[in-house]
Amino acid sequence: MKRGVLVFLLTLLLAFPLVAEGGAQEVVAPVFEEVGAREVVAPDVRAPRAVDTAGATRFGLMAETNFGSLGGAGLGRVLLGFKIKTANLGITPKMGLGLLTGSNIDTAVQFDIGCGVDYYVPGWRVGNLMPYVGGDLILGVFSADDTGVTVTIYPHIGAEYRLSRNFSLGGNVGPDFTAFASHPVTGGGGFGFGFNGVLQLMYYFK
Repeated sequence: MKRGVLVFLLTLLLAFPLVAEGGAQEVVAPVFEEVGAREVVAPDVRAPRAVDTAGATRFGLMAETNFGSLGGAGLGRVLLGFKIKTANLGITPKMGLGLLTGSNIDTAVQFDIGCGVDYYVPGWRVGNLMPYVGGDLILGVFSADDTGVTVTIYPHIGAEYRLSRNFSLGGNVGPDFTAFASHPVTGGGGFGFGFNGVLQLMYYFK
């Protein structure tokens, strides 16, 4: 029996180092730090808005020619002016020369200076076509058989068509009412009634 006890103890002594060396080891799992996702803000890549020239105040030059009558005499004018245009209003100071012709008078040159005001009716607009109503006040000085002075009021209806960003073509028609300090036919003062048609070309700076 003593021999059996010794064998058992010896077996324990031999087996203990192996158990100590092969014992379970604690495995520490690597710790991963969770990094929060950054908020990425996309750049603003919206397309730029088109320039609305119809609603902006614009400045430009105007040239016009008209064919009408003036108290029994024919009158053709060529006027140059400066155009100021807002969304619904156009103002055109102008000046130039007119040519008076008729069977009862000698051909005469008339100097004209005045201003036109036009209202662009919003509800009448169709695309690039901008109808308007307005009026001109023109002071004229002419020399035929006698030097004369005229004051003309010209109410009209017309339209302006935008050919491009800078150029427009317009026209208007209407009656004209003229007071004469010296009538081109009779030579005396008086009042005349006529009819006018005007063709205009505008150039806008922006």
